[in-house]
Amino acid sequence: MKDITHICCSKTSMIAIKIALIGRMLEGRNVICLMDDLAYGSISDISDIDQRIKCLKKYPYDNEDFFIDLSNDDFLRSISTACGEEIYLWYGENATEMCNSMYILSLLESKIKNIYTINVSEMDEVGNKQKISVKHIVPEKLNALLPLKKPLNNEVYSSYMQLWLNLKKENSDLRVMKNRTVISVQEDYYDEMILQYTSNDFSHCARIVGEVVGKTRGDISFDFIFWRILELIKNNKITYDGNFGNIREMKIKRV
Repeated sequence: MKDITHICCSKTSMIAIKIALIGRMLEGRNVICLMDDLAYGSISDISDIDQRIKCLKKYPYDNEDFFIDLSNDDFLRSISTACGEEIYLWYGENATEMCNSMYILSLLESKIKNIYTINVSEMDEVGNKQKISVKHIVPEKLNALLPLKKPLNNEVYSSYMQLWLNLKKENSDLRVMKNRTVISVQEDYYDEMILQYTSNDFSHCARIVGEVVGKTRGDISFDFIFWRILELIKNNKITYDGNFGNIREMKIKRV
């Protein structure tokens, strides 16, 4: 059995890979996970966990376990000791996993020769590339994606690091995928889409959030879209009924 370390970009992905490793559906010895979502919020100094959490507190996280995962995360220690014959970095072509993977690669410069990237969005179904995420793949299917692995070379690594450096300098509150790359945008980038899916009659807020996230194919989180809805309410673009700030107890409509 090869000495393989798997690295992924979400808690859901980590669970799937762990199950696959335990069930011997996937070869390898361990999995390292970056719990954060670097598609939004300040990234100028993301190695400072306390500062990162402080930055993210403005977003209305429905699941407080997210902050527990971040504060208890031993990611930096784990990544610094990552070793093995091969290191597999799993990601998909969405803003979260692209940003997370670039940050991960920035910490692995000395181990380029051991790294293979697995872009699951290259999985071909009925002749079409599906822009999917690792977290959407069940453990039983992971091994079938291994033919997608590519060795990381210096040229590709340098291009990723230049993009990551630019994104850190721009330090926008939001990053999105466009033309298969990540760009910085204004925090109101999704506002028009939110208004498009918000009718003139009251609808459950959670449904609107779900429709917008679904339209972006998961390229943005539920928490960010909900935060933008709250900001649109404050700016009198949307009105609400119910318990303000509770996504399950709010109905919203356009003003």
